[in-house]
Amino acid sequence: MEADTQRRENQVLASRHELVMREERIKMIYEVDVERRIRHAFERAVELEKNKEVKQRIALAALKTSAVEAAKASTKRYDIRERLFSKLQLRETARLQEILDADTEGRELDKRMSRKQRRASMDLSGPS
Repeated sequence: MEADTQRRENQVLASRHELVMREERIKMIYEVDVERRIRHAFERAVELEKNKEVKQRIALAALKTSAVEAAKASTKRYDIRERLFSKLQLRETARLQEILDADTEGRELDKRMSRKQRRASMDLSGPS
């Protein structure tokens, strides 16, 4: 009986030792895995932050480029409007000058006609 008791105690001790060894292996495997996962998660977070920053820079560069192009287009439209307005103003000024010249010629013609009429009326009324 003593041999059986001794054998059982040895089996219990071996079982406990195996259990401790198993727990240590699991702890080593999972702790390393957890540490590795944490490290990878941190590295991914850092990489995502860098990618976000790059995306923001690209977006800002695109907005800046768009704003510069819009400003150039606006300046070009303004210049075109100014040229068209200048041409229109020249045409309008020329047309107004023609009207003014025609009015001046009309006044001079009226003056000449009125002088002729006065002379004619003087000539008619003078010798009598």
